[in-house]
Amino acid sequence: MTDTPAPRTDVPLMEMQDVYVSYHGDISILNGLNLKIPEGKITGIIGPNGAGKSTALKTLYGFLKPQRGEIRLAGERIDGLEPYQFIERGIAYVPQNRSLFNDLSVEDNLRLGCWVFRKDKARMARALERAYAQFPILKQKRKDMAGSMSGGQQRFLELARALALEPKIVMLDEPTAMIAPKLSQELYAFIKALPEQGVTVILVDQNPRGDSMSRKTRRFSSWSSTMSMEAGRPCIPLICRTRRTGRTCPTCPSRSEAEEAATGSATSNRKRLPAPGRLST
Repeated sequence: MTDTPAPRTDVPLMEMQDVYVSYHGDISILNGLNLKIPEGKITGIIGPNGAGKSTALKTLYGFLKPQRGEIRLAGERIDGLEPYQFIERGIAYVPQNRSLFNDLSVEDNLRLGCWVFRKDKARMARALERAYAQFPILKQKRKDMAGSMSGGQQRFLELARALALEPKIVMLDEPTAMIAPKLSQELYAFIKALPEQGVTVILVDQNPRGDSMSRKTRRFSSWSSTMSMEAGRPCIPLICRTRRTGRTCPTCPSRSEAEEAATGSATSNRKRLPAPGRLST
């Protein structure tokens, strides 16, 4: 009698392995990035402008294709998939720039989030009811044009639309950018509770300073890890034991090196990249 092997529990829900990504073939952004996303946690990707945070998220979601490396979902290789195929696998994405149809009502925007199951009227009704329960302000404004709402309210609508799919993973690219502090706190509180609802979160944010990032990490008690990206290369200065003791770490870049590299990368990108578009960082 042969024993059935126990299922593996060390496989992350999503993973990037030695991923290289460039824009236009010669503008290198990600250079050997490795990232593991555990299930039921919030994983943060933190770094300054030009570091490659948004590029990493777009690569995870199939908007950009790696030149080298692999992306896996529960062990399945997915780096060749198109973005719409990620929706079928229960992955939602909320970009940094607004993605609403401003001339459509709040409710119509939510209905568009249900497009993949539009023929299931009962499920669509449940999705709308759930969105209004999560964000009561959307119910109050359901007949208003989406473009008439404040920036924070629009972000609530984008998140509600993404969650209408009942995803197992949601990717958020700087969700509180250009939002009033009070609404930002409400949004962070909502995001913090998502793992309790069975949703794994990948959160991109811009805050390279260790003290501020430490406060944010404490606020998110369910964080699995916080990866800091400096100019396209990952380091983990907050959890590096060598740096905590005040010594120089041979692996992590120093603050001056990281700031200089990030500034150079951002300047180079501004000179060489075309006008901002869907895939601009």
